[in-house]
Amino acid sequence: MKLIYKIIIRMAVFYILAMGVWATLFYYVVMSEVHGEQDKMLSEYSEILMLDYLTSDSLTFDTRRSNMDFYLTHITTKEADATPHILFSDREMYIYTHDDYEPARVLETIFQNAKGEYLKLTIYIPSIDTDDLVEAIFSWIVILFVVLTILALAINILIYKRSMAPLHRLLSWISGLKIETAPAPLDNPTDIQEFRQLNTAVETFATRAQQDYERQKEFIGNASHEIQTPVAVCRNRLEMLANTDLSEEQLSEVMKTIQTLNYISRLNRTLLLLTKIDNRQFTETETIDINAQMRTLIEDYSLAYGYKKIQVDYTEQGAMRTVMNATLATTLLANLLKNAFVHMADGGKIIVSITETTITVSNTAEHGPLDGRRIFDRFYQGSKREGSTGLGLAVVKAIATLYGMEISYFHNEGMHNFRLTTQPPGQQ
Repeated sequence: MKLIYKIIIRMAVFYILAMGVWATLFYYVVMSEVHGEQDKMLSEYSEILMLDYLTSDSLTFDTRRSNMDFYLTHITTKEADATPHILFSDREMYIYTHDDYEPARVLETIFQNAKGEYLKLTIYIPSIDTDDLVEAIFSWIVILFVVLTILALAINILIYKRSMAPLHRLLSWISGLKIETAPAPLDNPTDIQEFRQLNTAVETFATRAQQDYERQKEFIGNASHEIQTPVAVCRNRLEMLANTDLSEEQLSEVMKTIQTLNYISRLNRTLLLLTKIDNRQFTETETIDINAQMRTLIEDYSLAYGYKKIQVDYTEQGAMRTVMNATLATTLLANLLKNAFVHMADGGKIIVSITETTITVSNTAEHGPLDGRRIFDRFYQGSKREGSTGLGLAVVKAIATLYGMEISYFHNEGMHNFRLTTQPPGQQ
């Protein structure tokens, strides 16, 4: 979600809460003021009526001059003792002047006449209909909310665009960065201190990252040459030594040493390949026909491992095409397939199935399921095989991650299953 939308949503939530609290407070304040004025009026009327009754023993107050009604009743001493002598309340009362039941503010007061008799004077005056008041307040709150929200959003969007322009320019500059080339100068003038600091930090980091990339690239090239060359020289000398007049025991030791050097050479090449993949040094891409490459590799490995009498079943249920580096595509498929040939006993079975979005390579399991959590870790081997570096599936995982693919392992019916899943061509 974009930042501006996040701001709009949070502002809207804040306005709703603020308006709700304000409307509630406004309602109670209005009702308090109204009740205060009505209670004052009722108190004045009650004093006039009681004085009129006590002086003339009758009520001569003309209610037609006011919006008020009252009635006087005799009550017992017991009722007088059990009832508050002054009580204000809200009720639905029949208003004679309106000839209808309406909300009213009521005052009930108890007093004694000269004979010691208790009387209850009930005075009521039409009050505000709270339902109408709530509806009116709600309507105006909604109108106020809409108007304030539109104004606030318009102002905030304008301020946001002007204030965040340096950030958007910086993001555009970052989007154009390529690790294999030096970053272009950052042209992002701003008088905002935080953005100036951000510009400096990002530009410094980008320059340092590109320099680190170049140094790593140079190191990989040097390491590949400086390690592979002496290993090759040692291997050649040992091969020459093997052709001399050596005893059987000496020849055996020489051959073991050559095998060790071959292992070191393969290990070095694989580790350097992993480093190149992690550093994203394979930048050239093209559309790869996975089906054609898999058919070629199956033929090659079937010949190379023909002595193991392995049965290979290959099915195509769709044509898989993906955009990636050609070298890495071959490496990915080769390691996935070679893993099945190497880690299987003679006479086993390999099943390869390809759809438009998946490659599944299954092979006969010798010792039950492998550790699915570690199977793609470097140097993990379920069962040690001579000459295996334990990096083949780690390379598969690294390449799959680089191109947004998913590689998974599961064991089913005595078979190890490795499934590579990629996105459909239109979504790559």
